[in-house]
Amino acid sequence: MELKGRLWIFLFYVFAVLFYISNADLSYSVPEEMRPGSIVGNIAKDLGLEAGTLFTRKARIDTEESYQHYCDIDLKTGNFVFVYN
Repeated sequence: MELKGRLWIFLFYVFAVLFYISNADLSYSVPEEMRPGSIVGNIAKDLGLEAGTLFTRKARIDTEESYQHYCDIDLKTGNFVFVYN
């Protein structure tokens, strides 16, 4: 039984580490007077990734409300762009 308990603890730690590695949360502030097409930040750089990996990792914007139409990710450059018209 002791071996089985240690296995569960080990699996829990492996899951926790994998979740920590694969999950990232960023937030940016956008001034009201920002023009459409302006670059807010570079997501790839802020996450320590190469810009090309955003496409293969299927990067996306996940918002709590319906604000997604205000911004977009350029998956080639990693730029977070303000696009509201």
